[in-house]
Amino acid sequence: MEDIPFGRRERPEWAFHNLMRAHSLAHCSLSEQLGLRDVGSPMILFILDDARRSGRECTQKGLCETLRLSASTVTAAMKSLERHGYVSRRTDERDMRRNIVEITPAGHKIALVCRRAFADIDEAMYRGFSEAERRQITGLFARMADNLLTLSREGNSEPEEVCRCSENSSNS
Repeated sequence: MEDIPFGRRERPEWAFHNLMRAHSLAHCSLSEQLGLRDVGSPMILFILDDARRSGRECTQKGLCETLRLSASTVTAAMKSLERHGYVSRRTDERDMRRNIVEITPAGHKIALVCRRAFADIDEAMYRGFSEAERRQITGLFARMADNLLTLSREGNSEPEEVCRCSENSSNS
């Protein structure tokens, strides 16, 4: 391990950083093993797969809002997923400004593989933890998230606007 200044290794923010890095490495490793390198945005596939099962339509703008990502980020992800045959886009016949996004059968299959990979990573991460410890971790993470959301809202008259997609995106 690298030479880390005394005491730094024991700090919670350092442990959190290490956890996030280890989670990312596990995800990359498992994705590589399963041949999922071309699925850069599995969360989009999960949302579209859930929408398909419940009979709902998704728009590209809706994906931006749900994922709290910019229109350009979602557009780039959509192009890649579309190029690999995992999603398709079509113009909404009722509103030509809207793009309806749908998961394809190939996208559904790869979403199932990605869900299993995510479950395997979670299972490995929580191995040896009791149910009480899992609840405790969940509570601690929720408190940290609330603290950070409070911080992000300070000074913003419309805090959610900081994360939303542009309303006048042509790719909505």
